[in-house]
Amino acid sequence: MTLKRSAALTSILDKYTSRNFLHIELGGVRSNHMSHGLIALGYLNASQGRLEKFGNFYCENESDGYKVEPPHRHDVTKIHNLEELLAFRGQRKNFLGIAEYFVEEINTEGSSARELVSKYAPYVIEGLSGRLLHAL
Repeated sequence: MTLKRSAALTSILDKYTSRNFLHIELGGVRSNHMSHGLIALGYLNASQGRLEKFGNFYCENESDGYKVEPPHRHDVTKIHNLEELLAFRGQRKNFLGIAEYFVEEINTEGSSARELVSKYAPYVIEGLSGRLLHAL
């Protein structure tokens, strides 16, 4: 099954999963899974109205006692190099700064997602193992 990324899904994903809209965690302990729900609905060919309804519901209701939060703008540190990036490893801080580092790397270095994963996986895999396997 392949996902046809419709204009409606693209628009809703841009709105609800933007770094400028929601923080990546809920209450500092749970991951924000908004994009997962939207993409699953996209696979089901949900209408723009249904996608909006899901986004609004997710924003207005709690998940295991936690609500979505706005971006943590107070917690942004510009990262210039690998050493500075690795200084945040395991701290659960500076999500926006880390995201911007990778966006800048894509824009200035022309790296693809595959190249970024290959380059940075050895540095972060240990910390990701729990997150990657949590569904199992």
